[in-house]
Amino acid sequence: MRIAVIGATGRTGKHVVEQALERGNDVVALARSPSALTFTHPKLEVAHADVLKPETLGGSLVGVTGVVSALGVGSGRAKTDVYSQGVRNLLTAMSADGVCRLAVISAAPAGPRAEQPLAQRVIAMPLLELFFGATYEDMRRMETILGASDVDWVALRPPRLIHKPAKGSYRLRTRITMKVVGLWRRILSASVLRLEGVPMAVAPWVVSDGLWERIEALLPSVERRFRYPGRKRLGDREALQGILFVLHTGIAWRHLPRELGVGSGSTCYRRLDEWQQAGVWERLHQLLLGELRAAGELEWSRAVADSSHVQAKKGAPKRARARWTEAETAPSITCS
Repeated sequence: MRIAVIGATGRTGKHVVEQALERGNDVVALARSPSALTFTHPKLEVAHADVLKPETLGGSLVGVTGVVSALGVGSGRAKTDVYSQGVRNLLTAMSADGVCRLAVISAAPAGPRAEQPLAQRVIAMPLLELFFGATYEDMRRMETILGASDVDWVALRPPRLIHKPAKGSYRLRTRITMKVVGLWRRILSASVLRLEGVPMAVAPWVVSDGLWERIEALLPSVERRFRYPGRKRLGDREALQGILFVLHTGIAWRHLPRELGVGSGSTCYRRLDEWQQAGVWERLHQLLLGELRAAGELEWSRAVADSSHVQAKKGAPKRARARWTEAETAPSITCS
């Protein structure tokens, strides 16, 4: 297998290159300063490339099976676009050279907040965001761009990288667990190279034809004005896919990538609110429940009453007046 390594002269990138060669792979090491890679190997090819300068990537990925991006900007509060703009330029070069597999290194705090343990969400994350928030935000933009692409990709989110000898073991999980305080760079590079047979990306926000047939009939019809029609309204199916993308990834509406072709985040949010006001989701829920009941797929052995659907018409029973538990005030001895 022939692998291209972006950021090959960095602390993590060097380990990726070394281990790829140890596994018998051909390696194309791409870096802004190729001379910083001090060792040679019969299967190693070193070339100059800068992900922020798209012209330097042209033709550098021809014949490559997959790409590993070990880009990093270190730690700091300064804003950056190395991850997001770098992966955007890299995807363009991969498309031009016919490469469709990509692995990038992100960070655990860049993942969805809901997947993190409670203590991390409440205590650790606010502190990390304070010091490294700009870097994490750009990592999120990078993962959003990858999610909108058509390549097979994977983002590894290590909790923390430290420069120590490898212990020889590592764990890969699809959900964030920040219990591990550090991850050895050599171990991380090994986990990147072990992802050859993993299906890397899916697009659960893409609305299937069967689902769209059910939803389309429930959506309110909006007639375009004859006079001063303005900009053409975004298609409902595209808006729905934009809504599902935001809900699936947990990104902010303003970060919805244009590459998806589903309009802007504000447009999708307004459409979501419009359909909510029109009762679309309630009718869809009832429709799907009816289909499931007709097919005998509903589980009736237990049920949960949801207050958003089953109202308490007379309200909850009134509670008795609570007894006073504190000591009563002592009577005054100076006045009657």
